[in-house]
Amino acid sequence: MSDLPGYVYVIQNVAWQGWVKVGHVLGSGDALERVLSKRLSNYNVADPHKRFEVSQSFYAACAITAERFAHDLLAINHRRGEGEWFCCDPEEALRLAESASTIARLRPAERGRHFDLALEEERQVALSDTQKINLENMAKKDSPPDVAETARAARQIIDVLLEELEKVDDYVSTGHSKNIEAAAKAVQRRLESLE
Repeated sequence: MSDLPGYVYVIQNVAWQGWVKVGHVLGSGDALERVLSKRLSNYNVADPHKRFEVSQSFYAACAITAERFAHDLLAINHRRGEGEWFCCDPEEALRLAESASTIARLRPAERGRHFDLALEEERQVALSDTQKINLENMAKKDSPPDVAETARAARQIIDVLLEELEKVDDYVSTGHSKNIEAAAKAVQRRLESLE
């Protein structure tokens, strides 16, 4: 299918704060308005209060590719729901969709490199956000955690679980299923002793 011009849009509903749908409609002029209005009407059938609205839309020379690229960019840092829905601020969704539209207008041979750069930029945003959260969390604590001590405690718990799982496996393979409950209680007691 060849890529056609149209509009990329961001739909939201106040009932589902933080969720947006990024989609596209093909066409231009009055026909486009009718198609977009019909699309919104179809969504509002599912909402008794008719609160679906197009928060943003823009013309895209290659609407199909722009939408697909926008979904890929959004999926890096935002939880994806069913289909074209993302847990994302509408302005952020618009920013990424516009960036995707710019890439989509390039010749196919140039798209890959530019799209890879956009993906890397979004990954850096995610990394930067994660680093900020980690720094904030560390600042909230009186002292940084002792990583070595945490690792030793985790290893101890894993060792206990592996040892007890071997016993359960032996009980199952020898047909002593009554002993499985006792083994589970033993695991619980041993884990509680580690706390």
